[in-house]
Amino acid sequence: MTRACLPGRRRFDVARALQAVVLAVLAAYIVQTGLGVGGAQIDAFFAGGVRTALLVAAVGACLARVVLVASERLPWLLLALGVAAAAGADISAAPPVEGGSPGAGAVGDALRLMVYPLSYVALGLLARPRVVQLNFLLWLDGLIGALALAALGVAFVVPQLIAQTGGDPAAVVGGLIYPLCDLFLLSLVLVLFACTGWRPGRSLGLASGGLALLAVGDAAMVYVNATDVALERAALALLAPTALLLIAHAAWQREPIRPQAPPMGWRVLILPALSASAVVGLLLSDHFERVPDAAVALSLATLIGVTVRVVMTYGESQRALGDARDTALADELTGLRNNRGFMEDLTRELRAAERHKRPLCVLLLDVDGLKHVNHAAGDRGGDDLLRGLAHTLRSVMRGGDAAYRIGGDEFAVMLTGERAWAGLRLSQRLRASLHGDGERVVPSVTTGIAATAGRVTRDALMAQAELALREAKGSHRGAVIYSKGLDRAGPEHDRGAPEHHLKVLATALARAVDAKDSYTRSHSETVAESCALIADELELEPARVARLRLAGLLHDVGKIGIDDAILRKPAELSAGEAEAMKTHVTVGHEIVNGAELTREADWILHHHERMDGRGYPHGLAGEQIPLESRVIHVADSFEAMTSDRPYRKARVEGDAIAELERGAGSHFDPDCVAALRRALTGSWRRTAPSPPDADELHQRASRGEVRNGGEPNGVAPAAGSHTQDGKSRVVHAAFGGR
Repeated sequence: MTRACLPGRRRFDVARALQAVVLAVLAAYIVQTGLGVGGAQIDAFFAGGVRTALLVAAVGACLARVVLVASERLPWLLLALGVAAAAGADISAAPPVEGGSPGAGAVGDALRLMVYPLSYVALGLLARPRVVQLNFLLWLDGLIGALALAALGVAFVVPQLIAQTGGDPAAVVGGLIYPLCDLFLLSLVLVLFACTGWRPGRSLGLASGGLALLAVGDAAMVYVNATDVALERAALALLAPTALLLIAHAAWQREPIRPQAPPMGWRVLILPALSASAVVGLLLSDHFERVPDAAVALSLATLIGVTVRVVMTYGESQRALGDARDTALADELTGLRNNRGFMEDLTRELRAAERHKRPLCVLLLDVDGLKHVNHAAGDRGGDDLLRGLAHTLRSVMRGGDAAYRIGGDEFAVMLTGERAWAGLRLSQRLRASLHGDGERVVPSVTTGIAATAGRVTRDALMAQAELALREAKGSHRGAVIYSKGLDRAGPEHDRGAPEHHLKVLATALARAVDAKDSYTRSHSETVAESCALIADELELEPARVARLRLAGLLHDVGKIGIDDAILRKPAELSAGEAEAMKTHVTVGHEIVNGAELTREADWILHHHERMDGRGYPHGLAGEQIPLESRVIHVADSFEAMTSDRPYRKARVEGDAIAELERGAGSHFDPDCVAALRRALTGSWRRTAPSPPDADELHQRASRGEVRNGGEPNGVAPAAGSHTQDGKSRVVHAAFGGR
């Protein structure tokens, strides 16, 4: 109800004036009745005329509220009828000053019983718009209060009724009807007060208080009539008109209705605390005067209810605290956890990783061009882009991974139990998923990756990931894994070209080569990161790692001179096509050497040499092959096996490692293969398996597992490897594809 729904101010001014008159009369009645001022005629006048006038005034005020005010008309009509019934019962009763139960007689009893259902329904209707919700705990509070009141009633009222009626069951039951109804009314009032957080408002508060006072007075009168307690009956007689006038006063309270949330804080324990105190006192009194067993049982039930309430309140507060904590640690826009949550989770996971000796990988992602999106499409467009990125990020993660938004355009992902390679694969899946959505503008994401290698602090791991991210953004790469080489300025150049420009041009050149074949997208960047991982495991110097990363990025640059028809051919390459494919190493050497990267050019030239001397272009063997070339060879072959090609599906990484191990010693450097395994899994089988025999290789070739003589990048077997019937003599099963 708003203030616009309330009656005019003039009506309330008149109502206040009438209330002042009635209150003055009530005060005079209380003084005269309580002190006995005046003679018998004065007593009779106040006990008869004044008391009746006060009761009629209460009824009239409630009925006027129903007629003149449209809002909440039904509950106030019910209350007006209840007040009229209570007033009628009081008037029809014998004067309580001389004794006797109020409302004696059939008419009085019927009117008194009418008060209770009317009051129950009216209170419920008044409370409904003032309470947000009723939960189980509030009903439990009502049950606790009812049990406590029942315990007190059984302890003090029932024994007296039994004594008064001589134990006659029918008389006892009849005598208990009113106390039970009063008990339920008091319990209802307590529940409604608790539901409003003990802030019921003036209307509901005064109406409930008046009904509660009426119930207390009625129960007290029953108790007095059943005992010889020396309690002034005249004082009890004051309760009925006072209670009804309180209800009438509530009817004319001008206040807006404000729904109250369930109680919080200390208010939730008011009713359980009062109930527990009452029954504890009752149980203590049992040591001095016998308390009925039923009262003891009800007291124990009350204490059990209080205990359950306290436990549930504690659980609810813990859940609320957890929800508040989750809200404080969550990003409102994307629903991911925020920077604070990320730092807390990272600290915890680092401790767990150290305790259980398991790896931990962290990815830092930066959304490129968010400012331009905000400028072009507005903040809402930028928000939609960030929400879409968060949704895509969730879709490419495993169940145990965790994603965070740690800044305006910065995200983080934490992979427990995984190494840096898993982070690289996740970043590639993310980029593929983003660019695979052609229905909306997708963000470009740059990723820096770092993983634990033994004991590391949170700040150190974050610094590594940030360094990798800075390297990726500076060189326009999709993702970079942290390595020791990133701690230095990078490779030196005789010509002194700016490092930034060199890296950007190298990335652009590598992407141009990869773009010639849709199946080798990001191949060069993946090989570069694999080279850095292997180099770190081999404990190469940081500057050497940086050079090797650059060489890995440019290892296939010579393919820019290879015919697209050969690169994209889905079938077996002919001998001539295979020879043409071989030239990519010499072309690449010339291109890189022309950029005055002499060492990198030499490594690229020899990255298809084999340990047994059967590679190309010069047939170098063993230690004659530069170590960096051997690293690139392993990284290149591994990436080729674990990526889709037109003629086959990607292999599982474990199978690819097993194939590399079979070729260790003949095709590949065993130390490089071992280093790759350690980088991926942290384990290594020291005894490399022997290469497969020719029969096994030929069977694999017939199943389509071997292609082009077994060399990566579509290279044909060494000279003389073709038989007269035109079939390739398979020399290495693992390394099919280009």
